[in-house]
Amino acid sequence: MRSLDELIALIGQDPEKFYKTREWRDVRNEVLKRDHYECLRCHGKWISPIPLKNLRPGKARYVHHIQPLKEYPKLCIDPNNLVSLCFACHEAIERRGFGTTKKIPLTPERW
Repeated sequence: MRSLDELIALIGQDPEKFYKTREWRDVRNEVLKRDHYECLRCHGKWISPIPLKNLRPGKARYVHHIQPLKEYPKLCIDPNNLVSLCFACHEAIERRGFGTTKKIPLTPERW
C-alpha cells in the first residue's frame, strides 16, 4: 500500500496514473457505498456551485473531488473531499459538454 506522500508524488507526475491505483479504487468504492450509489447532487444532498438542471435523479457511477485534485493533492483519498455523482452531474460540474459550448448557426438565417 502506498503512502500519502507517494500518491501526491504520483499526482504531480501523472494524475491519470493516480486513478489506476488500488488506493483510489478502494476509497472510490467506499464513497459509492457510503452514498448508497445515489447521485448526491440529483438527490439534493450536495449543493454544488453549478445549478442543477437534471430533474431525474441518477445513479452514481463517478466519484468527484470537491477540492480539485491538482490544487489539493493531500485530499486525494480523503472521503470528506469526495462526493458520488451521476454522469450528467459530473460532466456539468467539470464543465464538459451539456450546454457549456454555444452552438453557432451556419448562416444568419435558419429555415
